[in-house]
Amino acid sequence: MPTPYPKYDDPYATPADAQEVATMRCDNDKSTYRFICDGNLLVVLDIGTVKLPPTGEEETVFMQLELPLKALPWVADRFTQYYSGARLGGAMLKWDEVIDGEHIYIIYSFGSTAPDKPGLTLANFSRESHLQLSTQSQELSMSDEMFLDEGMLKTWQELAERYNNGTL
Repeated sequence: MPTPYPKYDDPYATPADAQEVATMRCDNDKSTYRFICDGNLLVVLDIGTVKLPPTGEEETVFMQLELPLKALPWVADRFTQYYSGARLGGAMLKWDEVIDGEHIYIIYSFGSTAPDKPGLTLANFSRESHLQLSTQSQELSMSDEMFLDEGMLKTWQELAERYNNGTL
């Protein structure tokens, strides 16, 4: 198992030794995505809000996914491969690879960000989720709309290119 990385207390703060390398807002799921380099890790934060009953007061919630930086080219290549070819909705699709000692997994998922939205889920089976009461691995689900219409694919491609060029 890799060395545990702490859960962020504030998803809008960047740790002192880390650097935010990309950020994007996705309107379809009303989330902000922050991509942060910290040592040899890429930390991806999916930040949104929920309304708390009964008052309707909004609270910030977020998911945190940690990947070895070495996984960036592989992840971007798989996303590019999937979105540049004919996609078979509902077809079983998965890729998995051990990169820098961590088990990285991508799978087609219907209901990725909402019950009716297809997309892809990226998971790191080598790291436990930071969510309370969860025994799951860390994962990040992204819809086709986010990749194709809102720039998520381009963001992953640009980060992989920067990693390959040594500028990340």
